Amino acid sequence: MSNIKLSPRLQAVASFVDKRNITDVGCDHGKLTAYLFENKLIDYALVSDISEMCLNKAVTLLHGMNVNFDHVVCDGIYKYAIAEMVVICGMGGQEIVKILKNNKTDIKDFILGPQHDVVLLKKYLIKHKYYITDDIFVCDNGKYYNIIKCHKDLFRHPYSKLKLYFGQNTDKSNYKEYIESEYDKVSNLITLVPKSRGKALRKYLKIIKSALERGDTL
Repeated sequence: MSNIKLSPRLQAVASFVDKRNITDVGCDHGKLTAYLFENKLIDYALVSDISEMCLNKAVTLLHGMNVNFDHVVCDGIYKYAIAEMVVICGMGGQEIVKILKNNKTDIKDFILGPQHDVVLLKKYLIKHKYYITDDIFVCDNGKYYNIIKCHKDLFRHPYSKLKLYFGQNTDKSNYKEYIESEYDKVSNLITLVPKSRGKALRKYLKIIKSALERGDTL
């Protein structure tokens, strides 16, 4: 049994890791990478963070495990990173887009965990030929988090509007609960704002209703 305990959000991220060498961008305390090592899911990791203080926590944890890793203080994906997969979690979708734009490596497989701006991120991925293989929502301490697994491809892949908002792996995620919670939240917000300012909310509510009508087939 693992000694490293992950939140439901990070547990979902870990379940998508299928490469032996990874780079964990914005690694924070390093628990995700430590869990992957402890469960023999990876052989090597490069952990990085823009904060030296946060990175030092990860380094201390990993040093105690006697595993094969390197570490670097940097903003985004280290340009000399040698890995098969990049994990970027715990930041906004706009920040993740910025990191992807500045990526100087040839790494093609990514796991992304945006805290917000998920539609903006997915639109960027589709436009720039990232093939989204998994796209789920996970409930963690009462909040829903989007976890995306994607591969940089040569072709642009279509993605429906409903998938942009609600993901695609309805059998693997808290899909129904998320849509229902969004319906309740937006329905309530519409009653609190003036009609002249509620256009975007009403538009989003129509999208939610459409998803509810479609059930598990987005």
